[in-house]
Amino acid sequence: MYYNKYPSENNMSRYLWAVKFLRNAAAHNSCLINSLKNPYNTHINLCKDINTYISKIDGISSDIRKRRMANPIINDFVVTLYVFNNVVTSEEIKKRAMSELKDLIDIRFTRDKNYFGKNQLIVSYYKFVKIIVDYFYNNCI
Repeated sequence: MYYNKYPSENNMSRYLWAVKFLRNAAAHNSCLINSLKNPYNTHINLCKDINTYISKIDGISSDIRKRRMANPIINDFVVTLYVFNNVVTSEEIKKRAMSELKDLIDIRFTRDKNYFGKNQLIVSYYKFVKIIVDYFYNNCI
């Protein structure tokens, strides 16, 4: 509705489904770690432009990118970062939000790494998400 009233070249409406699913999962305390193996939904909106955007990130092979992005949680998370990066115009807000996210990934997620260190599924998704977050963080600073 917004884009009908205010047309824009930077139309993010096709990504809002993914953002909505991730927001609702987080807001309603869905177990997202458990959903890595058994996804909370089966709707995946694989966006060619987002796939192209993250294909430029060093350290992620094409095969790994395709497999990780096939998971709805990971896909929705990357889409949400992409939307955030393109919608938010304040550099200060971007820096603050990305710093908080980077702290979450680098400090809080690894604080008790011995709990999940032997779970290869979680470790592999963590490594993928860390590379993505580092990329977005470095591009906003």
